Amino acid sequence: NDWLALSDTIGREVKVTTPSRIIEGKAVGVTPDGALVIRKADDTKEEIIAGRCIYA
Repeated sequence: NDWLALSDTIGREVKVTTPSRIIEGKAVGVTPDGALVIRKADDTKEEIIAGRCIYA
């Protein structure tokens, strides 16, 4: 999709801070609901709806 092709985040290493934890990994996509999909070091994927995202 065009939006993903223009995204500056997809494909980059990120660190997302939420009120309860920190998630680190590579941003690999976005769900239809708008959650950021992160592939973590253990190769599992996690969907993050809200948090502070910085490039690692």
